[in-house]
Amino acid sequence: MIHQAADLITKRTFHLTILGSDALVWALNDSKIDPSVKAQLSPIGNAYYQYALDGKVGSAALWRHLKIPSPASKTADSSVQVSQIAQELGFPVMIKLSRSGGGDGVTLCHSHKEIAAIALHAPPPYLVEKYIEGEAISVEALFLQSRLTAYASSLMTYSPSPHAPSLERIFTPCPEIEPLLQKLGASLQLTGFTNITFIRTIASRQYLLIELDFRPNRWIRHSELVGVDWSKALRNPHTPLQKPLSTKMVRHFPADLWYSMQIKQWNRIFYWLLNKNNSWLSIPFQDPMSLVNGGKYLLQKLWRQTIKRPYQKAQKIQNEEAPW
Repeated sequence: MIHQAADLITKRTFHLTILGSDALVWALNDSKIDPSVKAQLSPIGNAYYQYALDGKVGSAALWRHLKIPSPASKTADSSVQVSQIAQELGFPVMIKLSRSGGGDGVTLCHSHKEIAAIALHAPPPYLVEKYIEGEAISVEALFLQSRLTAYASSLMTYSPSPHAPSLERIFTPCPEIEPLLQKLGASLQLTGFTNITFIRTIASRQYLLIELDFRPNRWIRHSELVGVDWSKALRNPHTPLQKPLSTKMVRHFPADLWYSMQIKQWNRIFYWLLNKNNSWLSIPFQDPMSLVNGGKYLLQKLWRQTIKRPYQKAQKIQNEEAPW
């Protein structure tokens, strides 16, 4: 796919290209595409910082180089090194597979025994990061020609499990992070969407950068509920900075509805049915394709849980009990 995109770039002129998934970002990083074409596809305009595209290890190396506040971390090339670095940083630590997303490949460890129990199913390198207790702050930002043109900031308040994608957020103004975002945009010469995660420490209220992805995420469209107009920023890069103007709690449709149905959490289901907190505003009625995709998402989940998995489990039991 990344080579198809590169081929298209050579035939037509585009003002903006957006890599919509981690897999495409990593594929671009690994590819041997002509450097001039690669530069047009990359969200990073500064060739010196292209290594930041290489997963969590690359982005951690970036903010260490730029001296951006972040938890202490080091790269490990083996499970033995993981334990050694954890001992050096001090427990608890976060063990992160470099190329992972959506909460997968991220584990909190309090001891060497817990590290030994981790199935490091992906090849090295691994990122070992000092665990910092605090509030998780998510930032979706749009940069055009190195300039920060729009961003949304939100406090992640509810997830199905630790480190899993959030189902509920409180979007709120967060002007403290603007200088840091502007520094990232100018240093990397960014163009395109990013989503960034900070930990806001409880004691000092300091913002520590812990994750940087060079792609949009599923929360992009919800920020319009607090006044962030992405289309206005895209149409006119020189428009005043678009940012949250109010505070609002938002749940993700349909992920939150499905999870609530799955665990039979009736209060969250009634939240959607009764339009609590004007929750229907986060359902994209004006976007038929989003509604279709949301319906597909719910049907796929229903199929896996009620038919596919029980059938596979029954087949497994039957195979185990079958005489040989």
